[in-house]
Amino acid sequence: MMAKAPGLASDDGPKTAKKSHQSSSAGNPKNYVASVGKAFAVLRSFTSEAFEPTLSEIAARANLDRGTAFRLIQTLVELGYIKAFPRSRRFRLGVACLDLGYTVLSGEHCARLPSRCCANWRLQFPMRRAWTWPPSATAPFRN
Repeated sequence: MMAKAPGLASDDGPKTAKKSHQSSSAGNPKNYVASVGKAFAVLRSFTSEAFEPTLSEIAARANLDRGTAFRLIQTLVELGYIKAFPRSRRFRLGVACLDLGYTVLSGEHCARLPSRCCANWRLQFPMRRAWTWPPSATAPFRN
């Protein structure tokens, strides 16, 4: 049996992504957008063990029906957060996910971490306002 991604609903009940947000407005259901929660459940279904899942695997891990998972995946493909491989009918996280991670790593939060990891990252990739793909020919890591 396939393990669920952290923060996703169990197999009990209807197929919907579990709410796992923490905020001052958590008591007001009007402030929660279920579609956004479902889209993030799709993204969280990718793990190091399941880095190239099929539609059915994503739907199961995100606890969504296949139709909803398909539409969310197609939207995320259009936005660059997921890359589709039609021949194998599998998906991978897209380059746009790197932009989110880079924003966290280059931000103030990382600067406060007492870790050499972030310091090394900042030396290799100085803070930039916008992350572009593909990188320009003048980028330091291109030949």
